[in-house]
Amino acid sequence: MSEKNKKIIIAICLSVTTVFMGVSFFAWTLVPHLQMSEYLKNIQNASKEHRASVLLSTFNTNAFMFEPETYVQGYVREVFLNEMFIQYRSGAFANSALLPLLDIALQKNIEYAIHHPDFYEYDFNIAKAYDAKYSLNPNKEYLSESEKYYKHALEIIPNRQEVIYGYSTSLLNQGRNQEAIDLLNKAIVTNPYIPQNHYQLGQALYFTGYEKYNDSLDQFEFSLNSEVDMVSELTKQAYLKFFVYFYKQNDIKRFTETVQRLISIDPEQKASYQTIVDYIQKNHTMPLVNIEN
Repeated sequence: MSEKNKKIIIAICLSVTTVFMGVSFFAWTLVPHLQMSEYLKNIQNASKEHRASVLLSTFNTNAFMFEPETYVQGYVREVFLNEMFIQYRSGAFANSALLPLLDIALQKNIEYAIHHPDFYEYDFNIAKAYDAKYSLNPNKEYLSESEKYYKHALEIIPNRQEVIYGYSTSLLNQGRNQEAIDLLNKAIVTNPYIPQNHYQLGQALYFTGYEKYNDSLDQFEFSLNSEVDMVSELTKQAYLKFFVYFYKQNDIKRFTETVQRLISIDPEQKASYQTIVDYIQKNHTMPLVNIEN
């Protein structure tokens, strides 16, 4: 082959490579980024009460936003589903017309997870979406599906806290309390100094019933003494149950612990709780308390 022909072939190869890279950049990088920018702009410009309807309109008219399945498109899907969680927590799904949005977001994330099985975040979000569907419509099949994705996420990253907490809640919703307790105990063995692990275990023990109240109080106290983030209403309700239980058990030590904690988590009744604590410290005996339940 002559030197001239070699140069021609090299030039053709370089031209083809340049065209291919240009097309690839446009199709797999520039277009997805432009799509995502348009998507985010639509969401950000919408008022809070109209964000869900804007989402639905956007995805009905721009199905191309999910193709091709690049990393950016995965991010779009994740943001879409997270927006559904925001809408869910705000109570927006009381409007049944918005329910299809959750199914769309869920399906789009499932599609992406199938092609990207090593990203635990998608499994975790999918599991949470099924949990949300269960809370809106208590069909046990939703919990079975959420469990499948929680398990897969834990196979990818075994000690991820938020996945463990989500899975334990799913198990509790299925009435599999001991499995939830075992899962959280394992998390504590692995990371004994993480207060949130103890708080989650305290919840699981509390939901199991009064026979676990002693253990539940231990776990709650460990976590709250470490200033862990807590679900305030749930914690308050748990301690009100402890208040009644330990009073009826005539357990002055545990009753006192409970009342001292209620001073901070039930501030509306702070004065009453403080009076009880003062009485116990002065008389070293249980006060007379009107227990209605």
